This record gives sequence, C-alpha cells and structure tokens, in this order.
Amino acid sequence: MGKDLERSKASLVEEVGALRKRVNILEQLAEQHANGQKLQSALYRIADTTSSAQDMLSFYKTLHDIINSLTVAKNCFIAVLDRERKNVYFPYYIDEHYTRNPDELIPIEEFTSTLTGIIFSTGEVLHADNAGLAELNRSGEANVRGLTAQDWLGVPLKHEGKILGALVIQSYERGFLYGQQDEDLLVYVSRHIATALHRKQADEELRATHDGLRLANRRLEQRAREISTANLKLEAMLEERRSIQEKLIYDALHDVLTDLPNRALFLNRLEQALKRSKSRGEVEFAVFFLDLDRFKIINDSLGHLVGDALLQQTSRRLLDCIRPGDTLARFGGDEFCMLLDNISTQQQAIKIADRILQKFTAPFILDAQEVFTSTSIGITLSPMGYEEPEAILRDADAAMYQAKSQGKARYQVFDKGMYEQAMTRLQLESDLRQAIGNGELVVYYQPIISLASGKITSFEALARWQHRTLGFVAPMDFIGIAEETGYINELGAYILEQAMTQTNRWRSRIAAARDLQINVNISGYQIKHQGLLETIRACARRSRLPINHLKLEITETVLLNNMDAAKSLLSEVSNMQVQLVLDDFGTGYSSLGYLHQFPLSALKIDLSFIKSIDKNQRNRAIVRTIQALASSLALEVVAEGVETEAQYNIVKDLNIGYAQGYYLGMPMPPEDAERLLADQVQ
Repeated sequence: MGKDLERSKASLVEEVGALRKRVNILEQLAEQHANGQKLQSALYRIADTTSSAQDMLSFYKTLHDIINSLTVAKNCFIAVLDRERKNVYFPYYIDEHYTRNPDELIPIEEFTSTLTGIIFSTGEVLHADNAGLAELNRSGEANVRGLTAQDWLGVPLKHEGKILGALVIQSYERGFLYGQQDEDLLVYVSRHIATALHRKQADEELRATHDGLRLANRRLEQRAREISTANLKLEAMLEERRSIQEKLIYDALHDVLTDLPNRALFLNRLEQALKRSKSRGEVEFAVFFLDLDRFKIINDSLGHLVGDALLQQTSRRLLDCIRPGDTLARFGGDEFCMLLDNISTQQQAIKIADRILQKFTAPFILDAQEVFTSTSIGITLSPMGYEEPEAILRDADAAMYQAKSQGKARYQVFDKGMYEQAMTRLQLESDLRQAIGNGELVVYYQPIISLASGKITSFEALARWQHRTLGFVAPMDFIGIAEETGYINELGAYILEQAMTQTNRWRSRIAAARDLQINVNISGYQIKHQGLLETIRACARRSRLPINHLKLEITETVLLNNMDAAKSLLSEVSNMQVQLVLDDFGTGYSSLGYLHQFPLSALKIDLSFIKSIDKNQRNRAIVRTIQALASSLALEVVAEGVETEAQYNIVKDLNIGYAQGYYLGMPMPPEDAERLLADQVQ
C-alpha cells in the first residue's frame, strides 16, 4: 500500500513538472510573440518615418524614440562627415551628461583616436562595455574622453561602401549591456539615416525599404523555424506578419491621399512599357503629365483640407477618363501622370486629352461650395528615341509647362522641335555654369547722370555673356535659366564682387570719382536665399569698397511677390548701410502706397513712361506725380530709358534728380567706362 502511494506521488510530481515545462514554453512563446510584434511595429515605423516628408532633426528624433522604445538608448548621437571628409559635425546629440553644438565643425584629425574615429576608419560595428572601454584607453587604441559609459555601441552610416558617419548609443546604467538584437536594430536604423542623408530618389528609397523588410522577414522566418512546435498563436503571428509586409509594400508604391500608384510604381510600369516598345519598334503608349491650374490659390484660400478633397475628387475624375490597363499616378502636390497603353496615333492621345479637359469644365463641390479649376496637360509618345523613363517624364513635364504658359486648361504634345529646344536649353544651362571659369561672363557698366551737375554719380552693373561658339547671348536668354536652376546665387555673387571691385579701382585711380557708387540688380531668388547677407559682406571685404557706395536694385514686381521675405531681408541690408533702389517702378502696381513699408532710398521710373514723355501728356503727368510723391518720401528719382535730347530736357524740367539711358551712355566695358570718367574730370 505504501509503495503504491509512493509511486502515485512520484507520478503526480512528474505530471506537475511536465505541466510547468509546458507553461514555461507557452510563456516563452507569448513573450517571443509580444517582442516580435513590438519589433515588427518598430520596423514599420522606421520605414514609414524614412519615406515621410519631414526635416532631418525631426527624422533623427523619431528614430531615436523608436530605438529607445526597444532598448536602453537614452543617450544617442549621430556623427556625420562633411562632403570633403575634412570635418565632423553632430546634427543630433542627446546625452544626460554632455551637449554639442549641431553647427560646430570639428576637424577629422581630432577623431583619429576616439571611439567614433575607429568606426570611421574600420567601417565596422564597435561594441564595448565599461571594462572594454578601459582596456581600449589603457592600450592606447582609443582615447575615451569624459565620463566612461557602462556600455557603448556604435555603428557606421554607410552608403555604397562609403562611410558617411556613425550612429552611437551608450548607457551609464550599471549592470546593463547591449545584446546582438540591439546591434542588429542599430545597423538597421543606420541604413535609413544614410538614406536620408543622401536624399535618395523614390525608387532608391523603395529598394532600401525592401532590403530592410527582407532582413526583418529572414529573422522572423528563422525564428519561426526555431519554434516549429508553435501552436495556433504562432500561426496567427506569421499571418499578421505577412499582412504587415503586404501593407508596407502597398504603401511604399501608392499615394496615401488618393490611393493611386506613386512615382516609384509609375516609373516601374513606364520602364516596362518602354522595353516593350523597343522590342516591337512601334508606337505603343503615351504619357500624360497633368498639373492643376490655380491649385495653390485654392489651397491657400480655402485650406489644406479642402485642397486634399480637391485632389481626391480630381483623381476620381481622371480615373473615369482612362481605360482598363492604363495607369494613373499621383506624383505629389497637384501633379498627376497617366500611362496610356496601345496608343497607335497622336490623334488617339489628343482625343483622351480633350475628354479630360471636358471633365474639368464641371465644378467641384468642396465644403458645400462650388470650386472651379482646370488642368494643363503635357503629352509624350513612345517613338521619340527614349532610353530612360525619366527622360519621357522630363519631356512630358516640359510640354505641360508649355501648355500652361499658353493660357492653361489645354494640352501640348512634345515634338522633336521641343526636344531640340530642350536639349539646346540644357546645353546652354551647362555652358552657363562654366561661363565664369572660362572668362566668358563679363560686367558692363551704364552711367547714371545727375541732371543738376551733369556728372556721373553711379554706374549700373549689367551681366554680359560672350559665348565661345554662340557669340553674344542676351541677358533675357540666360538670366531666367540661372534663376530656374538656382545658379543665379553664384552668378549674382560674381557680378556683385566684380562690380564692387571695379568701382573701388576707379575711386583709387580717379580723384573726382571718390564718391562714385555702383548699382547692382538682385532677383527674387536671391532675396529668398539665406546667404545673401553674407555674400554682400564677403564681397565688401574682398573689394574693399565702402559698403555705403553699394546700391541694390530690386524690381517692383519681385518686391511685392516676396513681401514677407523682402521686408525682413531688406531691413537687415539697410542696417548695413547698403542703399536700396526700386527698379522699373510703375510696371507692376503703379502705387506709392506701399513704399513706406521698405527702407528704400531711391526709385527708378520705368522706361515705358519715359520713351513717349515728349509726345504723351498723360505720361508726363504721371512722371510729375511720381516725382512729387517720391520727394515727399525723401526718395531720389532716376528716369530710365532717356534716349533723346527732348526726353532729357523734359525730365530735367520736371526736376527729376537723375537719368539713365542710351542718350547719356550705353552699357560699356570697364575700360570705356573708365575713359568716360576720366574725360568727365577733364
């Protein structure tokens, strides 16, 4: 009896032990499931953060928050090498004991023996606990500065094998150590930071996201194999993971607002269509590039929510205009693209374009009110000798802008003439970027005369391009290109420095030119450029021209189109004692009511009022009124476009202070201007 009882007791103990093991296994599986979900959620947030439009600081902070949610990462910093790889800066630095200035550039030599420097030189992950850090310090392999962390983990930021910087987390908490999963997480995050630093194009960002997803999937699949005995809960987890993966891929290829394909998916389909067209050697498709007319006005006046609703309704109307098998995509903003298959003639494409334009004649009902808008369409057809899908989009975009410039609410088919014109423009843009270095870009000077003394008081500096093969290129043919490409800032800085240097040279050579001033034009693009103030200061230092001898000319239209930016900037420019001149006055608004809002010292009456002043009494009355009102505001007045003696005499009789025009002197090279100054002294 006693033996049976003992055996029963032993059997019961075994069963209890087995039950405990099963409970432990289930608890481990549940914990793995929870951790897997947490990791999957974090990976999704990282991919979503990288693809979203936000500033870099917010991007870094979001990634830091994600890392900190998965491991101990209270202390985190990002070190980045500049383009010349001579300096290191820290755009993001969070540490409970130290701070760094994100704008400070530190010579790379100072990092040679640091932990971060080791990552720069090896390009490998560096992980060391407190003892390891002490050993590195003792052996001289690294100079560990300041308070020593309990654990230090850093990974390189790499792009195509090139080290861009490093991402580091560290803990001062005793007893805490980072594990392999933390290293894997940091390596994953570093790829996204490197992607953001290089501003990859949408397809490159997609590939980077896919690489990260495949890496995450391989880890999850390996875990699934290791726990092959998992029950229905594990099967549910795998199913959930597959759903998330599909959603990520879908989201990466579609626009969130309209659910249309995005640029990456559109380019992929266009590339396939281009390959088919090449293999068959016939017209097979057309590409439409569409841009809503007046969208910015609607968006700004009615709000972004109404603007979003307009884009959603626009997508539905456009879907009604295409056939099964065609692709409609949204590229962002108010830009849409269509890929139309099996288009055999230009007339077929035009018929679809007419259908689209007709669709937009009906009003949109937005927030209980009718809103009217139209669209401008650029069209390209496949037999244009294209090699890359990006080139097709470029030409469709160019055709769209051509349609918009012709009055909007219309289409334009890109033809060979436009292609040749675009190629010529691209070549001109390339040549313009080399014009300064080739000595082709020169400054001409047109005198501005005091009507009281008859003497030259200033010159207006004017850019001239003597192209090595095309000859003289008019400013109207290259200034616009410079503005569109952003090269206007470099071009403007060159003209400014040349003009200031030449003016100071004249002041030193000709005694009577000590008070000579120089007028230099600035564009709206330069006003928006944050470096304009420093450019002016730098040019003043190098030219040694007293800065109060500089006058900056800005047109009336540019001034009022950039009102907010102009007020702040011109106030700072005026505080530097630079004089400000309102150019082409009367062409845009013909009102003196806003002049008191800007620190102007002079205005130039547009030549359209001067050229017929001797024959048109109305123009003469306008000029007389401008002079009287400007005088009441203590503004000097310059009459532009004085080309005849009669015009000269009239503006002088009207008490205009200064004049400029061909009658008084054409734009001339510096040597001719110097002779004119010297003759004036004699």
